[in-house]
Amino acid sequence: MSPLLPGLLAGLVAGPHGWRAALWAALVSPVLGLAATPLARVPAPANTPRPAVAPRPAARPPLRGIGVVLVLWTVAAALATIGSNAMASYFIQIGTRSDLSTGLAGIMQSVAGLLAVGVRLAAGVAADRAPRRNPAIVAGMMLAGGAGLLVTAAGNPVCFVVGAVLTVAGGWGWTGLLFAAVLRVLPGDGARAGGQVQLGLFTGAAVAPFAFGAVTGVLGLPATLLGAAVVVGLGAVAMTAGTALLSRAERAVEQHTEPNAAPNAELNAESCAAVPDGSTAATA
Repeated sequence: MSPLLPGLLAGLVAGPHGWRAALWAALVSPVLGLAATPLARVPAPANTPRPAVAPRPAARPPLRGIGVVLVLWTVAAALATIGSNAMASYFIQIGTRSDLSTGLAGIMQSVAGLLAVGVRLAAGVAADRAPRRNPAIVAGMMLAGGAGLLVTAAGNPVCFVVGAVLTVAGGWGWTGLLFAAVLRVLPGDGARAGGQVQLGLFTGAAVAPFAFGAVTGVLGLPATLLGAAVVVGLGAVAMTAGTALLSRAERAVEQHTEPNAAPNAELNAESCAAVPDGSTAATA
């Protein structure tokens, strides 16, 4: 939702009333949010007994090489976030350089923000139905964000609209899926793994605006957009490499487990055959 409000302010406030009014409106919005926060609290009944806490399931041992997988996914998150955050930070400027008016560029930013929300909701449904496919979907969405930056670099209004929507909606829709993938492979240590992935996300988000602005001042906007697309593409490559290592580790565990299951089944069959009929009937 973060691109939605700046887009509305640029499209509906900055155009007719100037940037000063838009900045004042942006200042008022978080204050209203803070004032409404206490209203969201639901008081608990005084005499309601506390529910019993279910015992936590035993955590399975981590897969071999999972540390390398997490490092690759963290690097991928940092690189891919650079492209999407750069586009969101300079959306209006890139739109005006692509021959769009400030108001229209602001409305487009709001539309892209709404589409990003829809993509995240759809990604959540996909994660519930096929959680093992989450890493591959994340890599595909990263590639979509990089393709959006490539299209935007053309510099005309049609390419800006298509590329910006791909970059913001696709480039921001994968974060929840990445966390779900991390929690699936490390169910007993999700806090540490999630913190590591967040380090990549926040690093990319912090670096993107400054780096994009500095490089644009030296190389120009089209070359910077192409460079950002390459960075996002490298993030997708890192995500794919980590996913391949994870698949290899999971296959190794399955191959190691299956041979051990067959001797156990044979031993159970032999023990059942050795028990006399009367004892078997009594046990039954």
